[in-house]
Amino acid sequence: MFAMNQPIKQSPVTLKLIITNVVVFVFALIYRGLIKDHEWNTPIEHFIGFSSRFEQVIQYPWTVISAVFFHVRLEHLIYNLLFLFFAGSLFEQLFSGRKLLMLYLFAGIFGNLTQLLAAVIAPDIFPIGPVFGASGAIMGIFIAIAVYRPQLPVLIFGMFSLPIYALALFFLIIDLIGIGGNGGTAHMAHLGGSLIGALTMIRKKGNIGIWNHIPWFSGHGKDVLRNSKTRFKTDEEYNAIKHDAEARTDAILDKISRSGYESLSREEKEFLFKQGKE
Repeated sequence: MFAMNQPIKQSPVTLKLIITNVVVFVFALIYRGLIKDHEWNTPIEHFIGFSSRFEQVIQYPWTVISAVFFHVRLEHLIYNLLFLFFAGSLFEQLFSGRKLLMLYLFAGIFGNLTQLLAAVIAPDIFPIGPVFGASGAIMGIFIAIAVYRPQLPVLIFGMFSLPIYALALFFLIIDLIGIGGNGGTAHMAHLGGSLIGALTMIRKKGNIGIWNHIPWFSGHGKDVLRNSKTRFKTDEEYNAIKHDAEARTDAILDKISRSGYESLSREEKEFLFKQGKE
């Protein structure tokens, strides 16, 4: 079971992402204080935040990346960083920090572009406006975990647990319901990031997807998945693996008692040898 009390020192990239978001937020506060009385007081949102206005994207193309680290409101920053701590720490334990960083960037960028495309195609449904924050990137990370390990129990407020797929569905439904609303939330950015997260895990499970030529997520690069001895496992998974191994060992021993050791296949002999070493 995963709870939100995992040591942050075990998730260094998650910590660096959190620090980067905080530093950008503080920089924005200082910038606003310095330029408020100047004649060149161009809002920082114009050259750090992303916009679903196509002309502004052409003028400030780097904002498709910078916006995933930029928050305007303190409450938005706090909420996103709590969510990033939870999802990022878990993802980093399951896979690696490098893949966490790549997914954060890919999901955030694709989420921003999805919001832009929606505003261009249907401006009446998706009003043109600014897109700030790491929400799309974090949704990508969270949905990736939910697709990869849907039954993973998550402890909520230290009181009760839910399978992670149920939380993922809850967040996705909120975004789908919110499409076209006036709440100022970039729901399409969330959904775009979620799509990237899901596609990365589909690639790992079924040899299909969008990552065939990206070493960090394809099967052709090093460190695609952490060694099974160092990967995070829930108590339920550990007990299930142990139970299955014991049951198979008993079945092999029964086979030996009936037909002798030589009746075992090569794979059964290797399995029995490995079990004897543990």
